[in-house]
Amino acid sequence: MLRNEHLHNAEDASNYKLTFGNKQVGLLFKNRIVDKPEYLPRDICNDFEHAFQCRLNYSQGWRAKEKAKEAITGPPSMTFHLVPWMCRRLVEAIPNTRAIWTSTDEGKFKQLFVSYGCSIAVFRSGYLSQS
Repeated sequence: MLRNEHLHNAEDASNYKLTFGNKQVGLLFKNRIVDKPEYLPRDICNDFEHAFQCRLNYSQGWRAKEKAKEAITGPPSMTFHLVPWMCRRLVEAIPNTRAIWTSTDEGKFKQLFVSYGCSIAVFRSGYLSQS
């Protein structure tokens, strides 16, 4: 049997604080970060306070930006699978480019080396030593 009784008083309502999680704040600013990747956590704090009359400290703004970036690109742990593809694309797109990546024994990304074909050609020609 449902008892539809609410036992809240005016004091309860006046003590209510609007709260947002980092993920919600990040999603609010996701499009701005897509349009302007240099959008700073301090900008998030200022714009959030202006829009919602609710303050965020810098670390909350930073975490919100990280959540927004994760919503845009996926979690960091899932983006390293793109490294081999990026290496192949670099080598295919720029003649004589070298792109080499390594991983740990567990298959986690470890390091990346990229040398562009034009840089290799200049180095081989000895141009830098003639200057």
